[in-house]
Amino acid sequence: ICVAVLPSWSSAHACQPLSIEANRSDAQNIEEADAVFLAHITRLDELPRTSTSPAMAKATYRLLTSFKGDIRSVGSVRTGLNNCHATLLPGGDYILFARRDAKTGDLIVAPGFRGTRQFFKGADESERHARAIRNSISKSSNSKSSKPHP
Repeated sequence: ICVAVLPSWSSAHACQPLSIEANRSDAQNIEEADAVFLAHITRLDELPRTSTSPAMAKATYRLLTSFKGDIRSVGSVRTGLNNCHATLLPGGDYILFARRDAKTGDLIVAPGFRGTRQFFKGADESERHARAIRNSISKSSNSKSSKPHP
């Protein structure tokens, strides 16, 4: 008799279906993100794995355009190496929606994509998406600054 023992995945490792994430608006993704920026990925390194963490990688980037947040001109983001995370490949340009890790301050590209996608310079859809993000952030900033302070 042969018995296979397979690791069990807790709900902490499970992804939400991409169809749910696809219904999120850019405005929702922007609101939730600490940083939104266009970057060129120059390197991808797998990070050491622990028994409690999913497979992660550090993607080194060169900033092309910052839409939201204080972003270094050269830096890195952490991302997962499974189907829950956006696939960041060296040599590609991406619009990244990231959150800051409360303990380390590192930028993390959120699971479920949360707006992160590859950017193709000159492609109408990519250019429209970048303009829409810029406009959405501009409108959000204007509405917040026009509210009276207590």
